[in-house]
Amino acid sequence: MQELGLNSTKELQGHMLRHVEKKLAQLGKRMLGWEEAQYGDKVSTDTIIYSWQSEQAAIECAGKGFDVVLQPGQFTYLDMAQDFEQNESGFYWANVIPLERAYHYQPLKEIASDNPIRDKVLGIQAALWCELVDTPERLQYMVHPSCKPSPKSLGLSLKTEIGMTSWLD
Repeated sequence: MQELGLNSTKELQGHMLRHVEKKLAQLGKRMLGWEEAQYGDKVSTDTIIYSWQSEQAAIECAGKGFDVVLQPGQFTYLDMAQDFEQNESGFYWANVIPLERAYHYQPLKEIASDNPIRDKVLGIQAALWCELVDTPERLQYMVHPSCKPSPKSLGLSLKTEIGMTSWLD
């Protein structure tokens, strides 16, 4: 750190991230990083940000010029508990995500369709951290049916308009 003139591990982290970002750019690639990568000017706006803390945080990243992949824990983290039942395994830091909440999630609902922020959002991604996945059955329980709403929540056109009841069939 002394040789580089860096005074803290945060400065070292920024130095390393910028180094990797530069190397990837030389290969014609873009770096992708968690939301924290953009704090403190550690990376340039060439880095794509996975925004997991909230949709508002994603909007703020996009407002700074970053391309963003929406991944708000409150809607897209499949390792969250699906209800508050005592035997329900899953994490609670982003609240529970029952099926209805996942199904009715409308990304960027409050952002006007002509707002340029929307152009900075590349898509949406769900995450399943595997600390709680100890069997294939547990994997299926956590992933399905929570992932089924994805086409609807992304606004993709479906051949027929369906309601939640028929959607579950």
